[in-house]
Amino acid sequence: MDWIVRDQKLASAIKEAAELIRNQFDPPQRVTRGSLSQVIDSFGIFKVGIWDLLVSCLDRLPEASQALAQVQETHEQFARRRLCIVADRFRAQGLRPTQTQLLRQANVEYLASTPWFQKTIKAILEDSAALPSASEAATKQKWMDRDNRLSLLIEPVARRLQLQTTPPVWVTMSAIGKQVGYKFNTTNLEKLPHSAKLLVQVVETREEFVIRQR
Repeated sequence: MDWIVRDQKLASAIKEAAELIRNQFDPPQRVTRGSLSQVIDSFGIFKVGIWDLLVSCLDRLPEASQALAQVQETHEQFARRRLCIVADRFRAQGLRPTQTQLLRQANVEYLASTPWFQKTIKAILEDSAALPSASEAATKQKWMDRDNRLSLLIEPVARRLQLQTTPPVWVTMSAIGKQVGYKFNTTNLEKLPHSAKLLVQVVETREEFVIRQR
């Protein structure tokens, strides 16, 4: 195999291995000569031991030398990539991460005070500013779950109250609330859209209650 073919083949293998390390390894790994060597060996492209031989001859392999220089990561570059991976995971859930969450989950708290790192974090947080925080999302989910639970109870409870005749019951929001174990008011009904809609349909006016008793 001549040097030109070796150069092209090694350069291609380096780029392919780097792409795999960046995008498919979980947990993330830093792109180094060592990690590239392991992946390229797993490809079976070269005979065992040929990687070290070729890398030692990079002066004869300009394409491979350039590819290696382009894909290798410094500690800072790898830390930045981990930050971006964590941020993307939050965005995929529709959530806005905090700086503490970014640092902790990326395992880079030790770099928090460095200027370039602060700049990176600031950019990530600004990109995610329109998304809800994890606590906001949890609160929203809590209200959704409550709304779903209550909305299943309102109509059956209202029908049961209407059928009660000794003594007859005026189907009010308060009466339904006592039966379902929840006190409805203007503030919380804004967060319970399905329940609010059902209450409008089943709650009686005083006139409707009187007519029902005749």
